[in-house]
Amino acid sequence: MRFAEPAFAPLLALVPLALLFAWWVERRKRRDLALHFHPELLAVLSRGVSYPRRWLKWSLLALALGLFAIGLMRPQWGRHSVTVERRGIDIVFVIDVSKSMLAEDIKPSRLEKAKIEIDQFMDRLAGDRAGLVAFAGSAFTLCPLTHDYNAMKQFVGLLAPDIVARQGTDIGNALRVARRTFVDGAGKHKAIVLLTDGEDFNPATRDETAACAKDGIKIFTIGFGSRNGDPIPVKDDSGKIVGYHKDASGQIVVSRLDEKMLSEIAQKTDGRYDYSPYGDMDLAGIYRSLQSIEKRQLDSQKIEQFEERYAVFAAALLLLLVGEYLLLDRARPPRRREEEEGA
Repeated sequence: MRFAEPAFAPLLALVPLALLFAWWVERRKRRDLALHFHPELLAVLSRGVSYPRRWLKWSLLALALGLFAIGLMRPQWGRHSVTVERRGIDIVFVIDVSKSMLAEDIKPSRLEKAKIEIDQFMDRLAGDRAGLVAFAGSAFTLCPLTHDYNAMKQFVGLLAPDIVARQGTDIGNALRVARRTFVDGAGKHKAIVLLTDGEDFNPATRDETAACAKDGIKIFTIGFGSRNGDPIPVKDDSGKIVGYHKDASGQIVVSRLDEKMLSEIAQKTDGRYDYSPYGDMDLAGIYRSLQSIEKRQLDSQKIEQFEERYAVFAAALLLLLVGEYLLLDRARPPRRREEEEGA
C-alpha cells in the first residue's frame, strides 16, 4: 500500500489527542459532579450510566478521525497499465535580438519586455512543444522543440544582441531556420510566433512566408515598438546611457516599426498580427488562436496507475459514525428479582 498524499499524515495525531481529550472531559465531569452531589446521591444518579460504553463511543470517534486522515492521504494498492497520449501543436518562438530591440520606447526595452511576455506565455502552454529561434542579421535555433518549459524559459533568459554574430534584421532567414526546426515536414499543427520591431532588410522574406504557408505553418506576428520610432541607446558597463547609435553619416538611427510587412506575413499564412506599443501581448487572444490549430499526437507512453482505495476507508468511517450515534451510554437495567426467581 502507498499514499498519494502523505502530507496529511500528521492528522493521525488527532487520534491520541482525541482520546486524551476524552479522558480530560470524563475526569473533569466526575470531579464537578463530586463537588456538587453527595456520594450516595451521586451513586444513585449514575446508576444507569455505563462508563465502558461511554469510552467505547469516544474510541469510535477517535478511530473515525484516524480513518478520515487516512482517507485524505489517498491510500492506494493494486496497479493497472494505461496508455497516455500527449496531444498538442508545435510552436517556435522567433525573437528579434538586433540592436534595434534595445530601444526604450517600451520599458525596460523592447527585448527585455518581449522576454517577459514569452516567459508568461509559457505558463499557459499545456501539452504543446515549444522551440526558440534567435535572429538579427543571422539566425539560429537556440532551443529545439521540447516539452520542458523550464528549460525553454532558461534559454529565453539568454536572449541578447551579442548572441548573434551578425547584426541587422533578416526576418526571411529567421523564418527559414524556424521552418527547419519543425522536424517532420508539412502539417497543420505548426505555428511560429514572431516578435520583432519589423525592420527587415531581406527581400527573400516574402518567399519564406510563402514557403511557410505551403507547409501549413501559421505565423503570428507581434510588432514591438512605437510607430514614430525611437533611438537606440548606447550604454556603459554600469548601464548608464552615454549616447545613441549613429549611421555612417553620423545621424542618430531611429528604429521604426514596420507594421505593413508584419501584417502581410500573418495574413498570407492565415495567422494574425498584433501591435504592441507598450510590449503587452494579448496572451489570452494569441493562445486562443493557437489552440484553434489542429492538434496531433506528439507522443504516447504507458504508465502504471495505482488503484485508489480511499472509498474503503470512507465507508468504514461512515459505519463508525453510525455505530457511535446508535450506541447508548446507558447501562442495561437490572432484572427484577421476581423475574430471576421465575427463570
